Amino acid sequence: GAPLRTVLYVEDNPANLELVEQLIARRPDLRLLSAADGNLGIEFARAYLPDVILMDIHLPGLSGIEALKVLRADPSTAHIPIIALSANAVPRNIEMGLEAGFFDYLTKPIKVDMFMDALDVALQQISVTEQARAQYLSRLSGNPELPLEQYPAYQAARAARDAAALDLEHTVVRAPFAGIASKTPQRGQFVAAGSAVMSVV
Repeated sequence: GAPLRTVLYVEDNPANLELVEQLIARRPDLRLLSAADGNLGIEFARAYLPDVILMDIHLPGLSGIEALKVLRADPSTAHIPIIALSANAVPRNIEMGLEAGFFDYLTKPIKVDMFMDALDVALQQISVTEQARAQYLSRLSGNPELPLEQYPAYQAARAARDAAALDLEHTVVRAPFAGIASKTPQRGQFVAAGSAVMSVV
């Protein structure tokens, strides 16, 4: 079958996380990772290269907008669509979020249909962003005719994502920081990652 698509949710509120876990669980084509703060979200984004990132705005320490800027500035994560989830529904704040670079901006409480539609649009956008990224890489390499799959950066990113998926699916959860622990993660199990917690759904 088709490979699972990975969604990373950066959220410190357990109730919001539980709701999104329930929504993602309805979709057999999706796998959810979660991070409890912006710094861990950045680490997970770099380690697992998720297909889409859901980002709370008000996070402990690094804010969602600050985390967005870090991920946008990193060539390995710049192409990933990031959807903001925020209780702040003031139109000016939504406008500022979109101007900052969020792919979409959804307000809480989460409206299920709108949430799933936004997720689907972001997933469809991936092929477009990867094509655009490939065109950029081709200009750097001086070979604009090179097929998408042959770009070294594309291959490296896909290999890293596939390796991370295999780790999550079959063996051990690994991340590029100390303190990670665990056996084979099962659905709904929480895996200790340093001082934070990652949920494997």
